[in-house]
Amino acid sequence: MISRKTLWTVVLSVCAFTALYLLYIKQERAASVKKYFPQPQLGDIYKMKTRTSKDGIQVFYLKIKDIGRESIYFYRSRLTNTALQDTFLEQFDTTETEVYSKNELAEIVAGQWNTVGKDNTQLIEIERK
Repeated sequence: MISRKTLWTVVLSVCAFTALYLLYIKQERAASVKKYFPQPQLGDIYKMKTRTSKDGIQVFYLKIKDIGRESIYFYRSRLTNTALQDTFLEQFDTTETEVYSKNELAEIVAGQWNTVGKDNTQLIEIERK
C-alpha cells in the first residue's frame, strides 16, 4: 500500500512537471514566431487560433504558397479543429488560396487584429521544415 505522503509527492511531481512542460512549449512557440515571422519562407506553416462567435475557439494551419510584395498567400488546412486533437490539420487544400497582407499578419502577431466573425486571432506557432 502506498502512503499518503508518497501519493501526494507523486501527484505534486506530475503536476509540477506538466506545468513546466506547458510553459516550455508556450515559450518555444513564441520563440518560433519571433524568429521566423520577420522573414517568411515558402513552405512555412503558421498555426493559428481564432475565436468565432459561432464555433468558439478554432485552430487551423496555413502553409505559405507565395510571398508577394505586400501580401502572403497561403494554403489553408483541410480541417479546422475546435477540440484539442489537431493531428490531421497538416493536410492542405491546394485548390484555394487565402491571402493576408503583411500588415494584417503584423496585427495578428501583436494581438490587435479583429475582423467580423474572427475575434482575437492569434499566431501560435511557425514551423519551418
